[in-house]
Amino acid sequence: MLAHRGERKDRARHRNALLVAGLILVVAVLPAEYGVDPLGIGRRLGLLAIGEVQKKVAAFEASRAADAGGVPTIAPQEHAYQHETVEFKNRVARLG
Repeated sequence: MLAHRGERKDRARHRNALLVAGLILVVAVLPAEYGVDPLGIGRRLGLLAIGEVQKKVAAFEASRAADAGGVPTIAPQEHAYQHETVEFKNRVARLG
């Protein structure tokens, strides 16, 4: 049984959407999130650097958690918080 034209167009749209989603995954998401760059485009766009930073942050957090025995470090402040304000007064010179 032949599909109607509308069904063919829908299938083509779904196929194109799937293709675009796959390209976005390979070009942007994999380099930025996981540091995997199969096409080399992520490095040129600077997305691979994002993945490298995320790996370094994860390694740093893991080392801190291991050093602290899994307890987050909370350091008290030496001085209380101060709120300072500055008030400016405008002086307008009168001509004449």
